[in-house]
Amino acid sequence: MVRKVINILILVVAIVLIYFYWHKFLSLADTTLKYLKNIILKYVLLAFFVYLAVIVVIAARWKTILGYLDYKFKTVSLVPIIFGTVPINNLTPANRMGGEPLRILWVKEKFGVPYTPAIMSILFERLSEAIPGIILIGFTLYFMVSFFQLDYNPTRILKYLLIVLLFMSSVFYIFRTKLKSLRAGFGAYSTKLRPALVPALLYSIFIWVLDATRLKLIAMSFGVPISFKLIIIVTILYIVLGAIPLTPGGLGFVEGGVIPVLSAFGIPLGVAIGMVVVERFISYFLGSIIGLFFLLHFGGLKIWKNKG
Repeated sequence: MVRKVINILILVVAIVLIYFYWHKFLSLADTTLKYLKNIILKYVLLAFFVYLAVIVVIAARWKTILGYLDYKFKTVSLVPIIFGTVPINNLTPANRMGGEPLRILWVKEKFGVPYTPAIMSILFERLSEAIPGIILIGFTLYFMVSFFQLDYNPTRILKYLLIVLLFMSSVFYIFRTKLKSLRAGFGAYSTKLRPALVPALLYSIFIWVLDATRLKLIAMSFGVPISFKLIIIVTILYIVLGAIPLTPGGLGFVEGGVIPVLSAFGIPLGVAIGMVVVERFISYFLGSIIGLFFLLHFGGLKIWKNKG
């Protein structure tokens, strides 16, 4: 109920803004279209291939983790499941909220992997992603502080460190019960999964690199330079804002957060909008279309409906 109210309020605010500033929106849309008409298509195509590579690497990582749990598969066997979850993720609020349960159901129905090891394999994936993710969040906080505040006295740095520590402690306190149950669940599989940490971590780092590469290629398609620190910030924003459980696939929240950041770092507003449009076209539209094919062709949709 609260989510519906918030979505309605967001829609009302959007309508009001369009009503009062429609002429500015039209001008901005015209500028963005001009940039889009002049993009270098070969970089967009390369960005799409990088997106496809990410799907394959995710499947390879999952196959590796399941292998340590004594369930042996080929990567190609898991690619349809990974791709099939894309449209589900894009249509459900919060990043992966709908896709992960489908993965668990799908791998059980198709390959006979019991629920518990399937769940543990996905939780272990999240753990392997969290390690480089925390490092990147640290870089993001540092870059954001350095961008908006140039006074680097020790007291100010210590204050920011204390704020971050307090935030992390609060998160740990709030989710301590879930963390305990997660640790207990891993306990039964720790012996098998411990050797999987290094390869899973390497896969996760590679995925982060591919995501950053895709963003770099999209920027190159518009002929604009983009710094390493901005790539890190935008990559983190896509994940954090996409995880807000209010709109399907984070629509609106991702764009509303990423575009101002790109603009603040010196990228023209029309180009910033165009970059987000191209990225969403690849990951949201094309990803969903291809994923829908896998859902229909490999029985994922039937599994989802039967267990839904």
